[in-house]
Amino acid sequence: MTASSHTGTQTSTWGRYLSVGVAASVAQMLLMIPGYSDTGDLQVAEYAVVFAISLAVAIALFSLVVPRGGAVTATVLGGIAIVTVVAFWLGVTLPIAAAAVLVGVRERTAGKRVGMATAGAVLGVISAVLTVAIIISDAIQ
Repeated sequence: MTASSHTGTQTSTWGRYLSVGVAASVAQMLLMIPGYSDTGDLQVAEYAVVFAISLAVAIALFSLVVPRGGAVTATVLGGIAIVTVVAFWLGVTLPIAAAAVLVGVRERTAGKRVGMATAGAVLGVISAVLTVAIIISDAIQ
């Protein structure tokens, strides 16, 4: 493998990781629109601030943590995702959960600390499901 092809592979992998993080952030924020519109009008300033925080967390995680993370990272991210479910309105749970799942599945597939990697991925999935359920429940009340 030449140096240029190796760099190209790293760039495309980084781009895929980053796209997952941004997609998770966008998904959570789209789900939260009804909560920011409960008075009849979208609370644009508040929504924009939370969206910016969500994107910043996603970009940081998927640029710095996910590419280098191992099974321990997946488990820690999964634990953090579970804790942030209670503060779903911060917009960071789905990006953190997606990071836990991505790192956990990647490490599990590589056969590295399979139990810990699986735990991280499972915690990520549980927190994502809980977050979506809470947001939908909040929107229909």
